[in-house]
Parts: sequence; structure tokens; C-alpha cells
Amino acid sequence: KVLYLPDILNLKVVSILSMVWNNWDNMKVFSEIPIRAIIAGFWRRYADEWRFGMFWATLLLMAIIALGLRITDPFGNEVVPELFIRSLIVANLFFEGANLTYGFALCRRRAEVPHRTYLYFVSFTVVNWCALLILALTEYPIKTPRAKVLAAG
Repeated sequence: KVLYLPDILNLKVVSILSMVWNNWDNMKVFSEIPIRAIIAGFWRRYADEWRFGMFWATLLLMAIIALGLRITDPFGNEVVPELFIRSLIVANLFFEGANLTYGFALCRRRAEVPHRTYLYFVSFTVVNWCALLILALTEYPIKTPRAKVLAAG
């Protein structure tokens, strides 16, 4: 049997499924075949986006590690140029900023999530964005006393 439900893979359905309380009686709904089909279809739709996000986060982590280690060759030249690392950090700042702004603008209309609830769920992303902003504004290597105080937090 096949049941066609137009527009079943939308954010409203997923947001309702995400509000299920975490106990056995409520979690049994995820064992039902229609719910599993909804989740599998949604995952197939967004799996590539999730993989790209993981790749991007790994690339940013490697850039931050390279910036912290300051790897040089025997002649004193940097192996990974600072300009490249800073461009990755700034690109991530713009990406996360645009993502947060887009989500805030459409959270109520698309997923029927209040703005306050959206801000609660993305609070770690906001903290991450602020930390990247501090990292982007810090000069390397840290030489001046003012820069040392800013880097210390």
C-alpha cells in the first residue's frame, strides 16, 4: 500500500516530532512505519547538507589548530599562510551569521517556532559565533599586552 501525502516533509511535521517527550510511551510513535518513512525521507533530503556542514566544521577546526600551532618549515616560512586561515574564519562568520539571521527570520512562519524558543535552541551557535569573532579580531602572534588580555578572555 502506498499513501501519498503532499508536503509531509516540511518543518512543521519535524518540529512536532521533535517535541515528543522522552519517555517510552511517547517514543513508541517513532516505531510506526509512517513516522519512520517521514524521518527517512527528511534525512535523504538533508543528508548532503549535513555532510557539507561536517566537512566545513572539520576544515575550520583544522584552520584554528594550524593558527594555534603556527607550523613553520625549517626556513621560518609558515606552512599554512595566516591569510588563508583568517579567510576561513571570516567565511565561517558570514556563513553562521547568515544562517542564524535566516533561521530567526523564518522560524515562526515556516516551523511555527516562537523567536524566543529559536534563540534558546541556537544559543550555543551564538556563543560559537562570538568566539569566532574574537578569534578573527585577535592579532597573531600575540605580541602586545592589549592583545594578550583580549586573547585571555
